[in-house]
Formats: sequence, structure tokens, C-alpha cells
Amino acid sequence: MKDKFFDKELWKKCKTYGITAFLVIAASMTFYFLIDKPDSILGFISDIISTLSPIITGLVIAFLLNPIMLFFEGLFAKILNGKNNIKLNSNKLIKYLSIICAILSGIAIVTIIIIIIIPNLIASISELITELPNKASPVINWLNNTLPKETMKMVYEQVNTYLNSLVPTDILKSFEATAGFFASGVMGIYNFVFNITVGIVVSFYVLASKDYFKKIMQKLMCVLFKKSTVKEIVSTSKTSYRIFTNFIVGKLLGSVVIGVICFIGMLILRIPYALLISFIIAITNIIPFFGPFIGAVPSAILILLDTPIKAVWFVLFIIVLQWIDGNVVEPRILHDSLGISSFWVVFSIMLFSGLFGMIGMLIGAPLFAVIYNIVCKFVNRKLEHKGLSITQEDYVDVTKTL
Repeated sequence: MKDKFFDKELWKKCKTYGITAFLVIAASMTFYFLIDKPDSILGFISDIISTLSPIITGLVIAFLLNPIMLFFEGLFAKILNGKNNIKLNSNKLIKYLSIICAILSGIAIVTIIIIIIIPNLIASISELITELPNKASPVINWLNNTLPKETMKMVYEQVNTYLNSLVPTDILKSFEATAGFFASGVMGIYNFVFNITVGIVVSFYVLASKDYFKKIMQKLMCVLFKKSTVKEIVSTSKTSYRIFTNFIVGKLLGSVVIGVICFIGMLILRIPYALLISFIIAITNIIPFFGPFIGAVPSAILILLDTPIKAVWFVLFIIVLQWIDGNVVEPRILHDSLGISSFWVVFSIMLFSGLFGMIGMLIGAPLFAVIYNIVCKFVNRKLEHKGLSITQEDYVDVTKTL
């Protein structure tokens, strides 16, 4: 018998409207505080990120090591089982061996960089700092003879004012500043080592338990959402992971290749500061589109101060190197992993670099590619619902499509 005091459909509507109203009010309050008191909100978010930095570091390490772990899983599966169609994660021995080998591989790569590259970089930077005043003096003399004296005097005054603001005149203040700088440096090193150490431990547990977390999240989604929504979320998550993994891992490999080619080419052309500049080119090459220019401009200025003709050779060499990167290296490694045009790559870098700085420049392109993919799926679904074509070429003249 139907209870006249309890209408199930009415209760369902009230519950839906109540949850919606609560979310709208909560979002409105959050937006108000972001506008009225942004410092407090941003400070609160910064404190949370600072507290969870070891966990975040571990997640990043696990993300970077996951492709290496999958490689070792396939390798050990063939060696230990002799079969290609087994479920890799069903064998705990294979999984844990793969995680350990992936972590050891990451540590080995970092160790090689520290032992081989970093000392040579420090030597190159020390040499540059020592020789830079002598090499810059011709440029300064040329500026003195070319620019008006009033302009040069104003520049000198501005530089002196800035330098004086950095160096305390009082001995006690100088000692306090030096002690504070030393203490902050020691704490910074301690925090860095602590985050990396805890991050490696966290990454081990994340890689070992990723299937468990996957099951928990999918179980929770089945409780909260409809079946079609769960399928859409899972599909979008897989696409997002593929985009980020292919882009970041591909960019890292491509940057290493470009750095090695740059180093060999500069040695052949006898261009100074070969290791330092190759390292700069490799690091900045991770940033799409703008990376080559960010690394090449200061490098060319350094070479110009040493040997002007070598700077010309360097610029020509970088143009050839970027052609090789864009037409040979990236197509073979990335395989158009983003799936968006060059315009959207530039747009995403400009947008996210303004919002998140250097991190935005690094992850802006793949993040925008994920957003673009979600929007495209939404648009295509709406077009199919209206019985319209989803082929982009059909909308050159929309009047013929409708």
C-alpha cells in the first residue's frame, strides 16, 4: 500500500534540489572569499600544498616512473613466465621487482647527472663569472661611446641603487643577513632531501597499490554517478593519462636527445660553453614552442660576449637543430600526442604561464589538450543528439549541413 504521507518521487526531487542549492551556495561563498579576501584563501591553499608536498612529490615520482615500471613488468613477464598473455599484476614478484628496478633506474639517472654533469656545469658557471667582466668591458665601452652620457649615468645610478639595497651597510645587519641566508639555505636543502626521500617511499606504495586505488575510485563512482557517467569519466581519465604520459615522457626523451646533439654540434663547431649551453637548451626544450627561444637568446648573448662570429654560427646551428627537433625527433617520439593545433598550444602556454608561472608553461599544453578533448566530446554528443554530423569538414558552410 502506497504511503500517502511519503511520496518517493517528491522526496527524490527535494533531495536533488537541496544538494544543488547547497553546492550553489558553497560555490558562491567560495567565489566571494576569492574576490574579497584572496590572500587568505591563497595562503590557506599554499599551506595545504606545503604540508602535502612530500605526498605530491611522491605522486609526481610515481607518475614519471610508471612507464619504466610497465617496461620492466613486460620484460620480467617474458623472462619468468615465458608467456605474453598473462596478467602482469597477478604476479606479485614481477610487480615488486619492476617497482624496485624502476626506482633504481630513476636514482641511477639522477646520480649520473649529479656526478658527471653538475660538476662540469659548476666549473663552466665559475669560469663564466670570472671572465664575464673582462669580456663585457668592450660592450660597456661601446655603450659609453654610443649612448648619451645622461642615459649611462641614469643606468649606473639605477644599478648602484639596486646593488646597495641588496647589500646591508651595517656590519651587524650584514651578519644577520648572512646567517639568515645560511639558515634558510640549510632548511631548504633539508626540506628538499626530506621531500625526495619521503616521495620515493610514497611512490613505491603508490605504484604497488595503483590497482587497489583504481578499484576503490571506480567503486565510489558507481555509487555517486550513473553508469553512463562512470563510463564517460573512466574514458576521459584514460585519455587524460595517455596525453600527459606521452607528452611529458616524450618531451623529456626528446630534450635529452636535443641536448646531446647540441653538445656534439657545439664541440664540432668549437663554440664556447658547450656543456652549459647544451644543458640550458635541453631544459628549456621541454617547454613547447617558446622553449627553444627561451634557451637560445641568453645563450647567444653569452657567446656574443666571448666571440661574436661564434654567436652567428650558434644561431644558425640552433635553427637547424630546431628543424631537426620539429621534423625528426618530436614526430618519432611524441606522435602528435596532444591532438591540438599549434595555435592552441601557444594559447595554452600563454594562458597557464600567466596563471601558474613556470609550472603552467610545462603542463599548460597537455592540460589544455585534456580540456579540449572533453569539450569536443560534449559538442559531438550534443550534435549527435540533434542528428547532425560531427565531421569538422561538414561545417565549412553550415547552411549546407543544417
